[in-house]
Amino acid sequence: MFAEGGSGAGSALPLPATAPYAADVANADALPSNAVDWVLLELRAGIESNASLSVSAILREDGRIVMPDGGETVYLEGKG
Repeated sequence: MFAEGGSGAGSALPLPATAPYAADVANADALPSNAVDWVLLELRAGIESNASLSVSAILREDGRIVMPDGGETVYLEGKG
């Protein structure tokens, strides 16, 4: 996992309501108060292969990854 950090809870920079990833542009109507950053989760067949599924999610202060709507279960769904 690579973190670009620098926004969200405990930071001087506010977390944007839109995920910064072109692979899965997601919007959050209301971010959790303990949101630290956006993360992009990808499912790949191998290290060198392209992502077959991608989803933007929220990283919380407690280390949990949740959906932008606050849902505790992160779903990777096929597109197309």
